[in-house]
Amino acid sequence: MAYGAVPANIDQMNPADRNDAALRAGYTGYDDYLNNRGSTQSGGTSGVNSAQDEYNRLLQEFLGQFDKLGELDKEFQAKNPFSFDELMARKSAEESYNPYYDAELKDFTQGIERQKQSAEGSMKLLTDLNRIQVGQDKRNLDEAISAAEEGYAGAGLYNSGAKERGVGQTMVAGQDTANQRSLNYNEGLAGGQRQLADIKGQSDTGLRRLDTARKTDITTSIEDMKTEEEARHATERLQYLAPYSNSIQGGINQLIAQTWKA
Repeated sequence: MAYGAVPANIDQMNPADRNDAALRAGYTGYDDYLNNRGSTQSGGTSGVNSAQDEYNRLLQEFLGQFDKLGELDKEFQAKNPFSFDELMARKSAEESYNPYYDAELKDFTQGIERQKQSAEGSMKLLTDLNRIQVGQDKRNLDEAISAAEEGYAGAGLYNSGAKERGVGQTMVAGQDTANQRSLNYNEGLAGGQRQLADIKGQSDTGLRRLDTARKTDITTSIEDMKTEEEARHATERLQYLAPYSNSIQGGINQLIAQTWKA
């Protein structure tokens, strides 16, 4: 008796469906199919392999190719393990970026130093001018008191209360001038100190940003080099496995075609 083809997925069917499929193929049932799987009978002689047998053969061949592919992959990894020299990459990145950031740092620090020198110079000039003016104010006050005393003496009022009031008023006016000058001087110094503090803040912020930018560029460059090396290694791996990868794709196509035949 000759048997017909059974569906390729008969083993995955539920019991009722696979029994019906076996009956349609000429078997007495699924158990009979299992007992006679892979053969046909006609006049008591063996027939050729069924479509299911061909499918099974192709499947085993396909699985064997997969095993070979796995072995080749292990072989490639053993001969060509991925390796990335981060120290060498860092050295290369630093050689690329350090000259630029060193120049940026030099320009920045020079600009900050000029601002600092200007502020300190202004404070020194303020101090010098104040010292000169204090001396001048004292001389002016002394001269005004002497002139007042001489005027009262010439009028015969040297020991009078009018003389005391006049000299006293001159001294008060001189003290008021000195106090105002001292206030202006102290405010000027405080402004200079604030300016120096602002300059230091600008310096700290600028240095921190330059350092962060340098580190970020170097780290990014290292990561890019590592990504490129990984891509190169992956390409070499695919090229090494290409013959068997193509064979496996062909096996998949054959299995699909044989599934439809079955």
